Amino acid sequence: MEDFTKNSIDEYVDEEERNFIEQREMLIQDIDQTMKSILKNLGTFNVILENINDIGKDFENVTKLWEFFYTGLQQGQSQQIEEEGNERKQGNEDQIII
Repeated sequence: MEDFTKNSIDEYVDEEERNFIEQREMLIQDIDQTMKSILKNLGTFNVILENINDIGKDFENVTKLWEFFYTGLQQGQSQQIEEEGNERKQGNEDQIII
């Protein structure tokens, strides 16, 4: 049997098939380059997301501090409202008794 190399294959394919094979090879190379570019960009994107996540973690303590502050304010306001309500009730009871 004859050993088929690129040159011997070229002898058996006509011009149209040769054009098809060349175009296919160019498309495969283009797809390969595009996929490599996508993988590189995904790696860069991943690094950026990790950096953003790290920055967000740095703000956890600040967030907890503000949450504690606002919770304290809300509790203080609730207690103040309750005290004012109790004073009004007591004032109304005093007026009714008199």
